[in-house]
Amino acid sequence: MRAVVAVLPISDARIWQYSNCDDFLSNLTSFCAQSDVPVYDFNLLKTRFQRFNDKTSYENRTHLSGIGAAQFSLAFCEVMKTADSGKNTDSLFYPSYGDMKKDSPYMANYSANK
Repeated sequence: MRAVVAVLPISDARIWQYSNCDDFLSNLTSFCAQSDVPVYDFNLLKTRFQRFNDKTSYENRTHLSGIGAAQFSLAFCEVMKTADSGKNTDSLFYPSYGDMKKDSPYMANYSANK
């Protein structure tokens, strides 16, 4: 049996409230690396904008709805299958929150409020 750490996706509205998401990810990754535990941050999944949206994927800004949970389950299984096949999963994820936000369809809405 092996352990993995998965960060479940939160709404884009919630992500844009924070300015230190990359610090959180860096600290989590460093901590998990000490035990050779991979970290998969599904907020950084490159297909997040096709899979999740703030209107239907969340009950509130931090909790997935049934629709969002179903999409997360599919995405999680796809990532785990890729990892289990020995393939590198890095190409499935943005390298940082800053990079993910550049592709965000919410960029105009939230960056104007900063």
